[in-house]
Amino acid sequence: MVFYILLVKKNFIMIIKSFNQFKVGKVFEKTELEKHNELVDKINKKLETDPKFIFDSLNKELPTEKDGEDYENLFDEAREESIMFFKKHPSMLKENVTIDISGSDGNAFVLIGYARKFAKQLDLDFKPIKDEMMAGDYDNLLKVFNKNFGNVVDLVGYNEDDYEEEFESVQTRSIYDSLLPEQIRYIKDIVLTEDDIDEAMRDLQGIIGVTDGGVCGMYFSKYDDADEHWSNSNEEQRMEDVKGYLADETSYREI
Repeated sequence: MVFYILLVKKNFIMIIKSFNQFKVGKVFEKTELEKHNELVDKINKKLETDPKFIFDSLNKELPTEKDGEDYENLFDEAREESIMFFKKHPSMLKENVTIDISGSDGNAFVLIGYARKFAKQLDLDFKPIKDEMMAGDYDNLLKVFNKNFGNVVDLVGYNEDDYEEEFESVQTRSIYDSLLPEQIRYIKDIVLTEDDIDEAMRDLQGIIGVTDGGVCGMYFSKYDDADEHWSNSNEEQRMEDVKGYLADETSYREI
């Protein structure tokens, strides 16, 4: 009798556990309507606490009292547009990413790497952003970064004196020296192992944002047969050619 009671009790507990697992996994799974309402609540909260964030995300000017009767209508329109926008880019409605530029993350080329990452996430064209970031001094670089990504990133810890010497002229630095670690790894793993020089240079130009092969052609014209030279070179020799070509590309950019 005691054994029977214990067995019934054990089976009852197992049934309860199974029910709880079902309840958590199925019954309380969020519906599309609940997700939509949650998104609307977040947007409404942002419009109350940080309306500039919403309007910046939509590339719109923040309304002011000078807009008169249109003031509230502009907020209503932004609310509707932002629902569609943040459904497509839900990660942008999360808390801003914080980058402390007082340390290594403040390196100009690290920030350019971040810009590449955020541009991809936000469906932005990275090349014109990179060109504008590199078109001046460090203050310009930060200004351009903030203009494009300030709605999702907070830069903290900037001290002008820390960077004054290092970034006197960002755009004159060698292209190779400006490459990020992952780009150099790509060159070593992909470019240097490709025996076809046309494919190798196409891959290389892809990561440095060059679309004109003129400088590359001039560099390799010093060899009687560039195709044969490249295919017969080892990876160390190919790296020397990559650096030599990028040095020429840098020189032509400065003209």
